[in-house]
Amino acid sequence: CMGRVNRFKSIAMARDGRQFEECRPAFLKTAIVTQAAGSAYVETGKTKVVCAVYGPTETKKSVFTDEAGLTCDFKFAPFAGQDRKSNLRSFEEKDLSVSLLEALSSSIRLEKYPKSTIDIYVMVLETDGGALSAAITGCSLALAHAGIDVVDLVASCAASVVQDNVYLDPTATEQQMQTASVLLSYMPGQKQITQLIQTGDMDVPVMLEVSDLCIDACSKIYQNMRKCLKDSPAKQQDGASV
Repeated sequence: CMGRVNRFKSIAMARDGRQFEECRPAFLKTAIVTQAAGSAYVETGKTKVVCAVYGPTETKKSVFTDEAGLTCDFKFAPFAGQDRKSNLRSFEEKDLSVSLLEALSSSIRLEKYPKSTIDIYVMVLETDGGALSAAITGCSLALAHAGIDVVDLVASCAASVVQDNVYLDPTATEQQMQTASVLLSYMPGQKQITQLIQTGDMDVPVMLEVSDLCIDACSKIYQNMRKCLKDSPAKQQDGASV
């Protein structure tokens, strides 16, 4: 199976001008939401996401906590992407909020902020596949922009298996054709996966091959993230240096 993936991986095929193993060009920018402690905008193809971080703020709970609480709120704008029934979209947003929290929590030094809360908000303005991976990347940028002490930046990438082909950073149309998928979030500086979500049936060798593709893509995204922070307005603090 791994040989099959490798064989198709090398084929140049136009899918909006990309080869199978190519991500869409990404545009990253910080300091988008002026009221937030830190914020970022991520655009990959037609997918557009705004991320904002508030805090750390002192928790109102009377019980002392030795590390910060982390909340994530993932929302689609009413005009984003395809029409969905409101109850289905609400369930999807809750699931994506949990996935966002899981991908980011291990990257933040929460113990540095006892009895505090850090709140992360995501608004998807437009979606054509890859909204969650764009949000994870954008929120990690926003955390660093806010001066939150992080272990490393988290970059995220998804891949779809369509018949015998692996499509990196799939569009919504490609996702509709997939038989299996992987979403991987990764801290390249630490060589640590923070989250891996697999759907559908996939042989172990294929899954490992697809994961390697995502890790390589995350490493490239990571360099773009570092450049974005270096070029961003001087808001980040020493704790966010990565």
